[in-house]
Amino acid sequence: MDEIIKILAQFFDRERIPYMIAGGQAVLMYGEARFTKDIDIIVSMRPESYKKILDVLPGEFTADQENIEEFILKTWVIPIRHKESEITADLIFSDTGFELEAIENGRKIIKNGYEVNFISPEFLVVQKIFAGRVKDL
Repeated sequence: MDEIIKILAQFFDRERIPYMIAGGQAVLMYGEARFTKDIDIIVSMRPESYKKILDVLPGEFTADQENIEEFILKTWVIPIRHKESEITADLIFSDTGFELEAIENGRKIIKNGYEVNFISPEFLVVQKIFAGRVKDL
């Protein structure tokens, strides 16, 4: 999983797309261990800009949805899959002030020798409260 996170972080940095790792992977960094099967990455873009990502997505990944354009514009998410490992990632579009600030104030964590932007613990707690799911609370 760490290698996939590294590859995606390098991709977003190279393309100059502000991002942060959130969700279960962030919980693993700061909280209790729990099983998570994917990577949630929040990108500071509007969904209408999705082609900027799909056009340059590293070749070892594929968009994991039929009718991808319709799906992205409806859900604000690009589900992708690493072809070799089958690990999935959700690229989540956001332009809210909260998430833009969270990205700017992310915590840099080294994964496989590369600095990756993770949501900070403070913003993660707020994000999980907003989600309101029992397992998050």
